[in-house]
Amino acid sequence: MGSGAKPAVPALVKALEDGDAPVRGSAISALSKLGLPAERLVPMLMARLEDSEESVRSSAVQALSRQRPGDVARELAALLDEGEEETIQAVALVAERLGSRARAVLPGLIAAAARVGELRRDSALARALGVFGDEAAALLLKKLSEEKLSGDQTERFILALGFTARAAVDRFRDTLGGGLPLARLGAAKALGQAGEAGKEALPELLGGLEDDEPRVRAACVGSLAALGFPAREYAAALLELIEDPNEQVRAAAVSAAGELEADQQVKLLPILIRSLADSSVELRRAAAASLGSVGPPAAPAGQALLAALKDSDPGVRALAAHALGSLGGNGSGLARELPVLLQDKDQAVRRASVEALGGFSAGIEAAAEPLRALASAGEEAEALRAAAIVALMKTGDEASASQELLLSLLAKGPVKVRMASARALVVCRKDTGKVVAALAAVVGEENADVRRAAVEAAGELGSEAQGAAPALFELLGDEYTRAMGYEALKKIQPRDVSLLRKALGHDDRYVRGFACSCLGKLGAGAKDALEDLRRASRTRSKTLRDLVRRTIKLIEDDLERRG
Repeated sequence: MGSGAKPAVPALVKALEDGDAPVRGSAISALSKLGLPAERLVPMLMARLEDSEESVRSSAVQALSRQRPGDVARELAALLDEGEEETIQAVALVAERLGSRARAVLPGLIAAAARVGELRRDSALARALGVFGDEAAALLLKKLSEEKLSGDQTERFILALGFTARAAVDRFRDTLGGGLPLARLGAAKALGQAGEAGKEALPELLGGLEDDEPRVRAACVGSLAALGFPAREYAAALLELIEDPNEQVRAAAVSAAGELEADQQVKLLPILIRSLADSSVELRRAAAASLGSVGPPAAPAGQALLAALKDSDPGVRALAAHALGSLGGNGSGLARELPVLLQDKDQAVRRASVEALGGFSAGIEAAAEPLRALASAGEEAEALRAAAIVALMKTGDEASASQELLLSLLAKGPVKVRMASARALVVCRKDTGKVVAALAAVVGEENADVRRAAVEAAGELGSEAQGAAPALFELLGDEYTRAMGYEALKKIQPRDVSLLRKALGHDDRYVRGFACSCLGKLGAGAKDALEDLRRASRTRSKTLRDLVRRTIKLIEDDLERRG
């Protein structure tokens, strides 16, 4: 459709108001191809950026992207002045496509960043600021240098700087070395989001650890960690910052301390333990997290971590539980606290407490009863119940109560609970025959994840799982289940000659071959299968034929030796 279709313009303009979204979208596309003057076309398209339907707004964005940037940019800037969330994001999408040709829109985009509902990294506004890169960073740093910024505005402009980080590293380095406090803070935080390019700023970030502004010092610690610089490269400064008078700096330093070398971490234990009782919740969280990364050498912190399980902050309680689990050794202290912890209102605390039990090598037997109660609690989250079952397995509990609960959950629980129950039954079993029968029943399960868990559990039981062999043999005839069935059967090594004889007549030569291998290992005990083997040797497959003949010879030789 070209300029010859201009008589259709009135009808197309009217169609822009049609009640049907596809009609409005088609009208936009048609109008954009008529060669109308920009002063007439652009306002019509801009109005559609505020359409209620996303598909129509998208059509308008595409049409505007095909127009002369100068004509579009002026209108875009005007729309940003008082535009709502959808309009701002639509304008940003056009600006993103036009790039530097829509430079006139940039001030409006930055102003919008201060008032948009939620400033997200995956939004069109964030991407547009990233396209303008260093130009956007310069304007944002200028904003941060202004007086009378509200706390919310400051936070938003600093967040927006992160969207420009990869293109503005040099500017941030300069600013960190000599800008005003808020600009230095923004630069320090943005460098942590600059990826590989940000590593060039190592000298400035190290220098920033001595900045007069505490928030800048804390931001530099965070960015050094975010960029992946080993803590040992700035260990001396870090050790000083852990004693910094500012709690935000101390918290950042304590968090980074978890990345120090083991010998340095051990030296810091008294400080980390003391920090667990600090008045700052941020510092207590950081201390608990760092102790969790130290592992067994942090054993002297055990009592302090047990005390932290009663902290008023759920984040501290959860991190303390995790840290206790990382200590290893005897977990009786946490096991004793478990009944109380499982009543915690915060699910993260309950889950961390349960998962932490898996880190201990002894002393958690007392946790079996509360873990059984949690595993059977239908109102709890599926993942938490599954975690309780995994922890129950770690206790090594062989009580009938545990076995019966796990058998029940294997039969009718949610998927993750059934999977965990199958694996736990390998350890928590009183009657192996009953467990094997339950696993064999689930081998034919429709749910692939549950089936795999049951098959693997049967394999872990090894020769004790002979009763599961018939069900596992059925898996060998299916290309999708063959590999896992074979792995389990290799561990079980079926000895049922009647089953193996039946398998020799299976349609799939893979099944016949495996049955043949098993019979060969039985030697004279497989004499009743000789006739079946001779029939099986009449096959076109040379590989299978040779295997059958070797098996026959093994059995006959063993019979001869036995007289």
